[in-house]
Amino acid sequence: MPVTRRRAAAAATAARVVVQEEERDAAIEISSDSEAGSEWRSSSSAAEEDSESGEEVDISDSEAGDGEGSVEESEEGSGAEAEQLGSDRSEAACNKIVGLRRSGRSLEGIKLVECKAYLKKNGLSQTGDIAACVDRIVLHWRFKDGDPERIYPRSSFSINCKGDVCRGDAVLFKQKVYEKSGKRHAKCIGKRIVAGKVTKESYGREKQQHTFTIQVFWSKGAGKLPPLHLLLVKGRNLYRMMTFRQPWANEAERLKVLEEKHSRGDDARRVRALNRPKSAGNSNFHSQDCFLHISVLVNVALGLLVCDLLEISNHCC
Repeated sequence: MPVTRRRAAAAATAARVVVQEEERDAAIEISSDSEAGSEWRSSSSAAEEDSESGEEVDISDSEAGDGEGSVEESEEGSGAEAEQLGSDRSEAACNKIVGLRRSGRSLEGIKLVECKAYLKKNGLSQTGDIAACVDRIVLHWRFKDGDPERIYPRSSFSINCKGDVCRGDAVLFKQKVYEKSGKRHAKCIGKRIVAGKVTKESYGREKQQHTFTIQVFWSKGAGKLPPLHLLLVKGRNLYRMMTFRQPWANEAERLKVLEEKHSRGDDARRVRALNRPKSAGNSNFHSQDCFLHISVLVNVALGLLVCDLLEISNHCC
């Protein structure tokens, strides 16, 4: 029995020694693996940092260049697309109006943007509301197919309206043409006859002068104007020579427009009179007026004095 116990104890001791040696060897192997891994990680991380630092510089430069180029290209592309889209829309609007006119249909329901696209393409004025633009398009088609002077003959302007023109009148008038328009002492190069429609009339803010905007049908003489040209004419120049108009389909409607114009004219003249400074002529007029009043008062006083003296003399007698 004792021998067996010793053998068992020795075997157990030997087993523990073997286990400890195996654990120590394993620990050594594990530590070597971890150190190698750490060294590999550190070296790889350093390499990655170097590579990343180098790549970051390259990438930042390339990205900056690529970004700028892409932004410019995108802006140019978007601008070109917008221009192309605008031109396509304008072309579509023009084709739409041309199709309506060729088929003989009216332009009801057409948009103002479409009208202006057509007018711009044909080199016409784009001012005015939808009604004015549609009327200009209709006239453009009528003048394309026929002579404006035959459509609006001179004989159709039969009513003398000198000093009495309002918005909506189709007028025929004669005016002088100067070498330099707007100059006070410009040289007159001739006269011309103009037929057109009054699309606008207004009074200026500063001098309250009456100005008419006339859409030309046709003209003859010096400085011939193209059809549908917008001509600005002062009221005094419009009425200086002959001025005739066509009759309205409803003259009562014209009277309403005329009354509104006259009311604005009265207001403009009132404002002009208030803003007009007292000139030397006006001061002389006022001084003469005061002298007349004084002379009248003196004559009245003398008359009363004579009457009193006569009464006194009669009483004494």
